[in-house]
Amino acid sequence: MQYLKEYQGFSIDLRDLAKVINLIGSGAIATKSELLEESGFGANKVRGYKEYLSDFELLAAKNQLTVLGQIIYKNDPRFRDPFTKWLLLYHWSFKANNPFLYFLVNDFSSSDDSSLLRKFKQWADRNQVKTDYESSKLNGLINRTKSALLEPEGFQSLNLFSVFDNVLQRSEPYNVHKYLTAYILYHMRKGRVSISFAELLDERNNVAKFFDWNSKNLESKMAELMDLKLVKLVHFADLHMVEFSYNGTPESLIERYYEEY
Repeated sequence: MQYLKEYQGFSIDLRDLAKVINLIGSGAIATKSELLEESGFGANKVRGYKEYLSDFELLAAKNQLTVLGQIIYKNDPRFRDPFTKWLLLYHWSFKANNPFLYFLVNDFSSSDDSSLLRKFKQWADRNQVKTDYESSKLNGLINRTKSALLEPEGFQSLNLFSVFDNVLQRSEPYNVHKYLTAYILYHMRKGRVSISFAELLDERNNVAKFFDWNSKNLESKMAELMDLKLVKLVHFADLHMVEFSYNGTPESLIERYYEEY
């Protein structure tokens, strides 16, 4: 049974999270007490923020940055670039990191708050995610994710979701760079040589589901990657395929973005 994360009760503030990862990444912080002193945050806040950084796939055990964390610390340590924000949000959307966000990205249709809660509970029951907390606690866990998506301190500028007439809905995402599309595609490659458009449209946490792209959007985005020689597009009768032609690591695509832009 998977539990929802409490993050010690703290919501996302990217500026404060950047402060914590910069202190860790600098290598100058050797102890927990030093991290508390230098950040100016309390112990619970630091613990909650480290949970966020771990779920963004930036922080590993023993205060060590992951490969992704090292790249971002080197190139955008203040989390200002939309490309960086997308990377954090994308990794947070995996079921192991945030099952509620995973549900929103992969199984959600627009809903008001009461319908959203009911639909999530139904989904959670089928997917071994615990929701039988006190109602106030469950709402708090959910609201921290929603506020991260909708508030300027979090990922509002990316426009992955919006609220209209009290209904949460998918939106047209902003600032989706070609190298971001390529990174997600290759992060989800799983050793495959190719993938069909039909599979790509339906695969959880891949580009189409994450950005809510239809077949026309997806074809346009794959054509952009073909122009960069990162994929090949192959057609067999009615079967449209994407061939993986790039042999580098997914992380090297992130580095290429920061080097070029």
